[in-house]
Amino acid sequence: MVNTVLGPMETSEMGRTLMHEHAVCFDIALKKAFGKKWVDEDAAIELIVKELKAAKEYSGIQTIVDATPINSGRDVKILKQVSEESGVNILAATGLFAFENFPIVGKSAECFVKLITEEIVSGVENTGIKPAVIKCATGPQGFTEINKKLLLIASEVCKQTGIPITTHTESIEAAVEQQNIFERNGVDLSKVIIGHVGDYNDVEKLSDIVKRGSYLGLDRFGLDEFNSLDNRVNTLDQLCQKGLINSLVVSHDIVVVFDADYDDFSELPRKREKGRTFNYFCKKVVPLLEKRGYNAADIEKLLVDNPKQFFDNCG
Repeated sequence: MVNTVLGPMETSEMGRTLMHEHAVCFDIALKKAFGKKWVDEDAAIELIVKELKAAKEYSGIQTIVDATPINSGRDVKILKQVSEESGVNILAATGLFAFENFPIVGKSAECFVKLITEEIVSGVENTGIKPAVIKCATGPQGFTEINKKLLLIASEVCKQTGIPITTHTESIEAAVEQQNIFERNGVDLSKVIIGHVGDYNDVEKLSDIVKRGSYLGLDRFGLDEFNSLDNRVNTLDQLCQKGLINSLVVSHDIVVVFDADYDDFSELPRKREKGRTFNYFCKKVVPLLEKRGYNAADIEKLLVDNPKQFFDNCG
């Protein structure tokens, strides 16, 4: 079983799954202060539903993991409505991003472990919606004492609840060190997806992460500013040639509604028409893999079997 925003679901019902996406990311305080001038919630929901329906129709996407942590604008009520209206299963996240602001600096790791564990057990914000993954991150500031505290929080919550971890990284060195920290903290590494590693071309270091037990999130397809499509496909291919296809999950790291993307919310729909969509992997990547000899079973392994296996291992 795995928790969705509409309740528990058998992992066999996940189907084709994108393992690292974002419906909304916004500053909750600014949204509260400026209302629809900041985020038009009704229009945002309509836009997200439209994109998810398109992904379901074209790519057969049945599930997305929304990897938005608590302090990046996670809104489970929006996710619930979007899931109901689109017919796409959504798995929500808990955990904290790598911001080093006053609450995170000042409060103890134990305080956050208690609070996050409570919402996994009882549900988020009195909604009964239970998270399926713990999000954590290492940003450009690197492994400061505060960042190590955030990774410790994720580690302790994972050990206490069994809920798996999915991460944000910004370098191959950070990817390796995150895994080192989780191991030192006593985390079962098979319950960890080291994220955004398709940004890096060091196949040997990526292979070592898998050999130590974790999954790799090749989850930024189409983000050419961080790595080219050719490089991303080459990395995936080389990892598969090493026999590691069973430990790879794919996605795009799309944020449909991101308050940093516009000055006026009315600009957003036009921008999204020109942006990446949840169909990118199936439209752009799958044909390139097929040219290299990958068959339908290989594609299903990346989109269906591996996500199911990951959550089954955490049950």
